[in-house]
Amino acid sequence: MRAVILASGRSQRLEPFRDKVLVEFLGETLLSYQINQLKNAGITDLVVIYGAHNEMAIREQVAKFAQTIELVEQEELELG
Repeated sequence: MRAVILASGRSQRLEPFRDKVLVEFLGETLLSYQINQLKNAGITDLVVIYGAHNEMAIREQVAKFAQTIELVEQEELELG
């Protein structure tokens, strides 16, 4: 089964945080928690949608996991 994590938003309503999926809770980012929960649920096919503004941070987070996670850039963030 495939799961898609939407991580491309600019988090404009969550100021002062710049990217809500990268906010840390107890030493882990929200993105890490999401990936771990999906992995524990048996999801093996993961896709993370990112924006150009957070590409490097998303890549760093995803690199921590042994499983292959597909990364896809959302180019036109204004479209939602």
